[in-house]
Amino acid sequence: MKKDSSKTLYFNDIRYFNHPYPHIQVNDVLIPSVANEILNWLKKTKIWEVQDTTNQKSMAFNLEPSIIPEELVNLFSGPELIKLLHRFEEIFNESFDNKMVVTAFKHRKGEGTAIHNDFGADANFTHRFILYVNDGWTEQDGGSLGLFSSESIESLVKVVNPIHNTGVGLVFSQDSHHAVGAVRDGVRYSLVFSLTAIKC
Repeated sequence: MKKDSSKTLYFNDIRYFNHPYPHIQVNDVLIPSVANEILNWLKKTKIWEVQDTTNQKSMAFNLEPSIIPEELVNLFSGPELIKLLHRFEEIFNESFDNKMVVTAFKHRKGEGTAIHNDFGADANFTHRFILYVNDGWTEQDGGSLGLFSSESIESLVKVVNPIHNTGVGLVFSQDSHHAVGAVRDGVRYSLVFSLTAIKC
């Protein structure tokens, strides 16, 4: 049964921060039942592709209309993605190109990313919103997002834990250094929405 997408977006408790660079944290991004359905799908699907580079070790795939399961079509297809895009415009106070890219990530034991900066890379995306879907996550599991003030590991300023149905939005700049700590136990799932601001 398809869901009314107007009742899936929640975005409760939006908090804005400027240090070490502009970013946003959100509690309860989606209605809980929808977040749970996304997690269940990511656990079951077999379409993961290995990502193994110098800076990143994970599994991932881009969300396309043809692979979205029936119960999630209203959230991830056509007009509903535009509604989600408009929600991102509200929270970032920015206008975005409508060519938003949604990527699912799966980090297994030992996987993560090195400290990096996406500014000017990845098709010139300017903002990114990460939705975490992880049931039963604990600090011992690892896989948290670290925000750094430089490329040095000693410059860690903040740790964002991948708690189920929470989100973090990053504004890219020359200072937006971040990394995903290695997963120590279990699996870490997330959806990453990559956005490009429209230049005036």
